[in-house]
Amino acid sequence: MPKLKELDVSFVSLVKNPANKKDIVFKAADKYNITKMVKVVKTDPKGLVYGTVYEADTKDSQGDWADIDTIRKAAHEFLMKGKNLNVDENHNEKPSGAAIVESYVDDKAWKVTIKADPESETFKKVLKGDYEGLSLMGIAKKVEEEPPAKEDALVKSMEEIKQLKEQVAQLQKSMESLPGTKQIEFDKDGNIIAKKSDDTELFSEFKTLEV
Repeated sequence: MPKLKELDVSFVSLVKNPANKKDIVFKAADKYNITKMVKVVKTDPKGLVYGTVYEADTKDSQGDWADIDTIRKAAHEFLMKGKNLNVDENHNEKPSGAAIVESYVDDKAWKVTIKADPESETFKKVLKGDYEGLSLMGIAKKVEEEPPAKEDALVKSMEEIKQLKEQVAQLQKSMESLPGTKQIEFDKDGNIIAKKSDDTELFSEFKTLEV
């Protein structure tokens, strides 16, 4: 399965219907031109658009994927080369006036915040739903390698339940090893008596104590 390496991002594009469009992949010299589509996460009336540019270890519609180190390197180089203004529309490769003002890579994905003029036609198209997603455009090399298997959610939950049961069992065992506790009781004459929790012995210090 193709793994992307040496990823070089040229534009982040505002596009229509990213979920319905196939990734575009074709050979260019010793690298491949790539286009990856993702949904816009949310928008803000102040002209902000939030989205995930690339998720790690996840196959796209062409079966390509990239690890988080490759994605992080591409994200850093994109900003270091001053490409934060390279936000176009529908891959026309013409800066729209919007800019990437926040960029963050965690252990799962590259996420960005794009800021546009709230009164601009570009942002109005986002609000109207003409642009529903972000698309990464760039070039990369490919090598045959399978992505790491993602842990099944059910298996993970069962393992957590097992660990919890073990912790409860240890707690119960610890409680059983504690010494017997004193219990205070009153007899029919109003005298206070005391005994161990196992009811086997009266404590002499309370035998003759009266209320």
